[in-house]
Amino acid sequence: DPSKANHIAALASDGEHWGVAWIELSTGTFSACRVKDSELAKLLVKVDPREIVYSDAESDAAQARVTGIEAQYACALSEVQDWNFAQKQALDALKQHFKVATLAGYGLADKGPQVRAAGALLGYVKEQQRNELAHITAIEAVKLGDSMALDRATVEALELITTLRGKERKHTLLWAMDRCVTSMGSRQLRDWLLNPLLEPKRIRMRHAAVEELAHGARRRDLIREAIQSGGDLERLSGRIGCRRATPRDLVALAAALSRVPLVLNALAGVECTLLEEIRRRLDPCPDAVSYIRTA
Repeated sequence: DPSKANHIAALASDGEHWGVAWIELSTGTFSACRVKDSELAKLLVKVDPREIVYSDAESDAAQARVTGIEAQYACALSEVQDWNFAQKQALDALKQHFKVATLAGYGLADKGPQVRAAGALLGYVKEQQRNELAHITAIEAVKLGDSMALDRATVEALELITTLRGKERKHTLLWAMDRCVTSMGSRQLRDWLLNPLLEPKRIRMRHAAVEELAHGARRRDLIREAIQSGGDLERLSGRIGCRRATPRDLVALAAALSRVPLVLNALAGVECTLLEEIRRRLDPCPDAVSYIRTA
């Protein structure tokens, strides 16, 4: 489903806390979090993994917890040797990949179950894909308190993503709201619904952006027109990072990047902070476009 993220996750327990790491291989997003055992289920609702990697040396209690997660989330389990989760092995794998001396710049301490989970997961995915995953360029330290924690029962009862009967997307809140013209937008909207903001400042910033676009029909239409034929840039870059891109993918990448100036023009003169930040970060990569088109 192009409108839904496909996460591979890893779990590591230290007896009191769980370290959880997850990767969306097609887009290159990489995240890690440390939670209490009582918070694990709520985090996994947000992550919704398709596969979970864990150590073959976890305690009996931890293994029973993982087995219960498999049944609840209908995901695959992959047991790997415990040395992959060793603190030094995991930390070295992360530092070597990101070419850093410490993970502090990513908001992570150099120890803890989240680091063990992240390092083991990165090594596992590299081995499975047989490449260095150059498109994974950062790791995000996630804090569960940054957004409202929704348990599985709440998500199902509110029919945010799927209906209670039939487990279908149609007639859910996501179905009613999703008017996105790209798969990237649909994935982002789904993530927002499962992770409601708690910080008033961030809520106000998002509301200001929505209000400006809601009242600026011309600007909104220009943006939608510019991006709707741009393809799935996130997953295109993922295939390139995994060295699985075809010539057609590269042509599609050039076509998508060539539309970025149209988005920049449409965002010219925006007033709200969030839209201005988005405009500032957009890069049309003209050299890459020229290189592809002349190859």
